[in-house]
Amino acid sequence: MVQPSSHSPYSQRLSLISHPQACPVLFLITDCPDQDALENDYLPTLRAHDCVNLVRLCDPNAYDPAVLKGNGVAVWDWFFEDGSIPPDTIITSFRNLVDSLISNPSSSSHPALALHCVSGVGRAPVLVTCALIDGGMDPIEAVELVRSKRRGCLNKKQLAWLLDSKKGFKPLKRGKRKPVASSGPANGGKVTNMGSSGATLDADASKKKMFGGLFGRKK
Repeated sequence: MVQPSSHSPYSQRLSLISHPQACPVLFLITDCPDQDALENDYLPTLRAHDCVNLVRLCDPNAYDPAVLKGNGVAVWDWFFEDGSIPPDTIITSFRNLVDSLISNPSSSSHPALALHCVSGVGRAPVLVTCALIDGGMDPIEAVELVRSKRRGCLNKKQLAWLLDSKKGFKPLKRGKRKPVASSGPANGGKVTNMGSSGATLDADASKKKMFGGLFGRKK
């Protein structure tokens, strides 16, 4: 995997999230770039990962994307309120974009998709988590992976929505999918087979254990 350029300030604010078993797309999450940084800093960061698609979730007036578009980057403007959960229309559009990247990969070794909101800790991570869950990853494992790559992301409201299978996010139903194994810093690099024992997770207990009582704290 190509490492972020040490010469770009966005390499310091770039989070790469990938789980090929769940979704063969490399997600790049950043904060919102400044207008003056687009050509010399942000664009090279996208190029370093063969990324030609960018999802903007903040106010589209934040900057003029002409420089990006002029260099072959497709910019998708799907604004929704900061700190909130994405509406169904945006979830559908995002799913269609991810599916198109998977179905029509470029010449690179993997399809890549960049996303940013304002600070890159709410709206962008919540959509990436949705993609991983859609791919068959357990919601708690998906949240854990995204948070291990983007520290401090996902607020209380977004977490509750992602983890509530009854009233929250509804993943795509694509037949009887096998649970996806999880690996990474959150479990010490060990692969966990979620389906071998037939055991089920106690979601409420797992939430309290993993998030240190986040759901019970007032903010």
